[in-house]
Amino acid sequence: EGALGRLDADIAGSVTVHELRSKRARKDDRPGVNPWFEWVEAAMAGQALDAVHFLAHGILGSGGGLLALGRSPETPDATGGVYSNAAQVAEFLTRTGAWSAGFHLPQRRETDLGLRHLADAIGTLRPGSVLYHDSSAGRDALEPALRLMYGPAPQPAEPSPGTFTFIQPRQVLGAGERSSGDPRTRSIRRAPGRAWEGDLPDGYTDLFNAETIPSYVAATERLGDQAQLILNRGVDTASGRALGAEESEALTKAMGALKNAVANYAMESQANAAVRTKRRARRS
Repeated sequence: EGALGRLDADIAGSVTVHELRSKRARKDDRPGVNPWFEWVEAAMAGQALDAVHFLAHGILGSGGGLLALGRSPETPDATGGVYSNAAQVAEFLTRTGAWSAGFHLPQRRETDLGLRHLADAIGTLRPGSVLYHDSSAGRDALEPALRLMYGPAPQPAEPSPGTFTFIQPRQVLGAGERSSGDPRTRSIRRAPGRAWEGDLPDGYTDLFNAETIPSYVAATERLGDQAQLILNRGVDTASGRALGAEESEALTKAMGALKNAVANYAMESQANAAVRTKRRARRS
């Protein structure tokens, strides 16, 4: 937080630094609740995220890698910590609508195995982009990886022992044909053409060309990504059990019903917001 508060003037205007919450009465040890995830979602106030990057330590537990964060946003330097496994981090990414995640290991640490295992597990669990970066490898390894993931015209990233990425083919397909000003996020936020798309309300796809979109809309897209992965593989990614034809059809119908409900709600909300804006303009 302190370093972000001292950003250069030429980029400080485009960066919003969310202050850590002041101390207040709460139960930091509630089972299954990560106070850092809660804080991020509250700070975003329903706005979706494209990418979430963690500068954090990791530990290696009996079930794999764990993300290690401070005790809470109120007391980040207090003794103790909050540990989240790959499934819990993946659920947070889905809730916020993020299609990419980065895990940056600080230079001062005891081991890199925990965070490496965590990033690898998340890259396997869910579609989307995942970056692992060991900060001791320096910027020479990080910048090419970030250009590969987010640049309008991706460039080859040289192999580095300090980084690895999971990246989807559609992120680089036809990259050379895109203009240098075309944001990559516009093509990643939504993957059209799925079996459950159906008849969506007019104007729904325009939501994804906006600077911000509601988190529930983006989260539905991420659920769709995961459902499509299950259908493509014919295997439940959580249990490893093969899906039958009836189960695949049921999943497709369920996603169709959810997508249409979310689409109609989003368009209704947008129309209501437009009416309220017009009313305020008339009053002024």
